[in-house]
Amino acid sequence: MPDDLFLSLFHPDPDEAARLYGTLRQKLVFYFERKRCRDPEDLADEAIGRAIAAVRRGATITTTIGGFCYGIAKKVWLENLRAAPEDELADNLPVGPSRPPHQLSPTEAGILLREYLELLPPEDRTLLERYHLEDRRALAVELRKSENALRVEVCRVKRDLLQLIKQGRRPSTEELDPAE
Repeated sequence: MPDDLFLSLFHPDPDEAARLYGTLRQKLVFYFERKRCRDPEDLADEAIGRAIAAVRRGATITTTIGGFCYGIAKKVWLENLRAAPEDELADNLPVGPSRPPHQLSPTEAGILLREYLELLPPEDRTLLERYHLEDRRALAVELRKSENALRVEVCRVKRDLLQLIKQGRRPSTEELDPAE
């Protein structure tokens, strides 16, 4: 159970704060279930634990506590996606019409997405990672772009990635490493 400092961010009344905390936890579990994660409750607890730790360290929260926790949950999901054990993926993972994306396990989908991301130019891949893991305002300032221009550029990269996925073919070894 979170400490009083964290709960006070939900509501001044302790009972109402506990109720709102429980609702947020359920929503985070549902978020991870929709993302088809293996342990949605563990991931929700991980996100909340990180939020509690950040509050204890004196983090400045510029949104609601729920929005803050969702931001952390998104990072936890991306980390979980990257850390999925590749040995769980079958060697010949079928994609395309024979196996729609919604039928892939979270591990299979994560590994397949990583393979497609590898087909993007390195600067596009890095931009996507940074856009989803870092503060977008700071990233826009660093890249000397407006937030809207940054968003448009990320949309272009996502569109390119979607085109690769829609082609319905798995990346080949030569495409993953053009130096060989």
